[in-house]
Amino acid sequence: TTALYNRIRRGDFSPAAKESVHVEIPLPPVSPPPAMRHNLPAATTPFIGRAPELAEVTRMLLDPALRLLSLVGPGGSGKTRLALQAAAQLSAAPPPIFADGVYFVPLAALNSPENIIPAIAKALRLSFFKEGELPRQQLFDYLRSRSLLLLLDNYEHLLANGSGAAQVSELLTVAPQVKIMTTSRVRLGLQAEHLYMVQGMRVPDWQTAVSWQTTSQPLTDLITPYSSVQLFVAAAQRAQPAFTLTPATLLPVVRICRLLDGMPLALELAAAWLSLLTLAEIETEIRQNLDFLATEMHDVPERQRSIRAVFNYSWTLLTEAEKEVLPQLTIFQGGFTREAAQHVAGTSLPILMALMHKSLIRREENGRFTMHELLRQYAAERLHDDPELWVRARDRHSHFYMDMLLREGRRMQSTAQRAGFDVVELEIENMRAAWLWAMVQQQYEMVLPTLNPLLYFYLVRATLTELGDLLAMVLEDLETAVPTPPPVPQQPDAAHLLYARLLALQSWVVSSNYTALQPVTFSTKALEIIDSWGIAAQIGLPLTLAAVIYAYRVDGAEGLEMGWRSLAYLRQQGDRWAVALAINMLGACLHSLGERHGVKELLHEGVAISREIGDYLVLAYNLTTLAWVLTDERAFQQALQIDQECQALFEEVGDRAGAANNLWSLASVYDVSGEYALAVQHYQRSHRLYLELGRRPEVANCLGWESQMWQRLGEYEKALVLRQQALALYQEMGDDNGEAWSYFEVGELCRLLDRPEAESFYEQAFAAFTRLQMDHGLTFYYRVRGRARLAAGDVVGARADLEQSMALSHDNSEDYWNRAYTLCELAHVALTEKDYETAASYFHDALQLADRWASLGIILVILAGMAHMWAYQKKYVQAAEMAALVLHHRAVWDETRPLARLPLATAQAHMDEAAFATAVSRGQALDLTQVVRDLLAA
Repeated sequence: TTALYNRIRRGDFSPAAKESVHVEIPLPPVSPPPAMRHNLPAATTPFIGRAPELAEVTRMLLDPALRLLSLVGPGGSGKTRLALQAAAQLSAAPPPIFADGVYFVPLAALNSPENIIPAIAKALRLSFFKEGELPRQQLFDYLRSRSLLLLLDNYEHLLANGSGAAQVSELLTVAPQVKIMTTSRVRLGLQAEHLYMVQGMRVPDWQTAVSWQTTSQPLTDLITPYSSVQLFVAAAQRAQPAFTLTPATLLPVVRICRLLDGMPLALELAAAWLSLLTLAEIETEIRQNLDFLATEMHDVPERQRSIRAVFNYSWTLLTEAEKEVLPQLTIFQGGFTREAAQHVAGTSLPILMALMHKSLIRREENGRFTMHELLRQYAAERLHDDPELWVRARDRHSHFYMDMLLREGRRMQSTAQRAGFDVVELEIENMRAAWLWAMVQQQYEMVLPTLNPLLYFYLVRATLTELGDLLAMVLEDLETAVPTPPPVPQQPDAAHLLYARLLALQSWVVSSNYTALQPVTFSTKALEIIDSWGIAAQIGLPLTLAAVIYAYRVDGAEGLEMGWRSLAYLRQQGDRWAVALAINMLGACLHSLGERHGVKELLHEGVAISREIGDYLVLAYNLTTLAWVLTDERAFQQALQIDQECQALFEEVGDRAGAANNLWSLASVYDVSGEYALAVQHYQRSHRLYLELGRRPEVANCLGWESQMWQRLGEYEKALVLRQQALALYQEMGDDNGEAWSYFEVGELCRLLDRPEAESFYEQAFAAFTRLQMDHGLTFYYRVRGRARLAAGDVVGARADLEQSMALSHDNSEDYWNRAYTLCELAHVALTEKDYETAASYFHDALQLADRWASLGIILVILAGMAHMWAYQKKYVQAAEMAALVLHHRAVWDETRPLARLPLATAQAHMDEAAFATAVSRGQALDLTQVVRDLLAA
């Protein structure tokens, strides 16, 4: 048998090899082996998917050492269908594996273990004929020498007093060549029993499904590993023959499969509704109504005609103690540990094990327990039948996880931070539920100390949008609870203090949406309330965040003044972690607003504190901001070294989002230093990591910047494809801001490719910028239109557009690039009018601005313009030198080259060959930094 087992594992069904002999003996003709005997019912629908599960069950049944295999799982998980398919495969495999057959024994209708023996005999078509001998003994005598497989289906209800399991044990003892496969919601509890846990069919994770929408591979190929999707589609086509899986239906189908956790019965019941409802309507009904999943089909067993019937039957198998514990476990979100269950539900380890053995909860590889979502809905209804128990369970759950959040929050700020973040990431759904319950119960004193840990977690391992959604859920109700200032001035109660902190925190959280007015509204409102109530010293880190947003969006000087005050308060309070993070936020704001004095010293302080407390992430944040400052000083190598150190820190702590952000930062350094090919590589790495994380806005952003790099390298077609991908992604996400910018950038690339549709894209961008009140976007639009008008000879119109661009721009890092470019274009307007003094002034101001923000590419654009001016003024040597410098420099953009070639050609036409060659050679050897310094000094 062992040899046969090994051959079948290899897929070798040929006769065993014989020793070779020298005498040839004619053999009789070989007749095909008789078909294996079985009574397996014919399937009325095809078996879908589950190839890995089927292979594993078959492998286990072929193991010579295995006598009893139990397929254990919740009702509706497809145990019977999987067992029948495995049995059918074994019955059809040559040579016969079970010489005496494979037999299906349905047990669902039995009401007593005493009926098991007659049921097996009936399946075997065995008649009891020996008078005076018990049927059991006759059956055992019959099986004693036979090699067969018995499939005992639906065994769970026959296990109550142990006699049902005992009969299986006795049968295995007296019939050594018999194997038994059972399907049951409860394990048999025998030493010989091998378990195969049948759960839901495989479901794709959400990010995998999202990625399918951008691939050219056929969807039918992509869903092959995911049996749940295959089954839903097959069932849907039975209900609605015209149904097909398309990019439009893919994500709704995956949502339903995920919601049902791949439960086959639930998938088929849900798909049956497609003849009447849309996919979205089916999803909504599933979330709202457990009774929705039902059927009236006559060939479906009564207890499987609805999900409720399935669970009602499982409920009857529970003891009273189990019935008290199971509903309380529905309080948990996303799973729970044994310790949490003991604390919240007051359960014991034996009860947890019993619930697991009855397939009502399952233990994952990481040791956590989970419950099927539909079962959770069912058991939650049972819990709500006892309101007092529900409230007690919620209270215990809230206290347990709020304490955990504080405990792990302290670890997140230390050298053990990776472990702290891992725990919070695992339990964040429970912590969210606990936090919201504490808010509902107005336990504000318990909530206040959790704000910093929550902020830190969402900053590192989740998204600020998710945190913003959480805060929005409570702010409106809290505002109603605190309609007036605190009763005692400067002494707020917990409700007033929490409201002020949340409002300040929300202003920073929503700031990632560029077009939203909420950051301005929240920061203004928060600072006004904090100031009028006189509680600035008690707000903590959220005050720094609100001040920074106010500085960015409303008033730089006033916001920075409040930021410095908040930092002083934090220093007084001795919260060194908050001080280090506030330093980073304030330093980044100072840098962005062009404040250079003291910024490096401030950031070095943040670096030192972070190292001392062992928080490597805040250390990396401060180092990253320091790298920005060094980049502006054109200390590119230092900036790159720091960013590379940060990359190692992010990877060590497991902050994948931070690692992706830092790759983007590295790409930016390569960009401004003119290493565009290296910038492309790092944007691509950042893009891939964001894609894995499901950060679609950042994916679109990376696509845009990679497109920009290819544009600078002159690969306009490649750049256009990437920019169009970004546009499609922004449209899909409903990101109006990103869509508007993409219209503009697609227009730019169409212009560079001499495509007529450029004008259409520019106008779409203008309409979007105007509608969204995006002054920053309008500055770009008017600059480009001004340049086009100048090229067409409309000097007056060009000047008007360029001046409008300047009027709409602001003196900060967001607008510096375009301001410098616009000043350069205004200089060209002046050159057209031969107003060299005005042109020189514009070029000087543009160069000063570009030098301030250290963008080599825009500096070279300006220098190419100055070469034009000198060629106009017949200063041919200077023109040749400057044009040669521009064309020879690694950071020159491809579209800048024609601008530099024109004055170079003019100079060559007016100079003798030797002088021109000398000027070009001298220009190529010039140091860009020194040239800029000399020009600004002059």
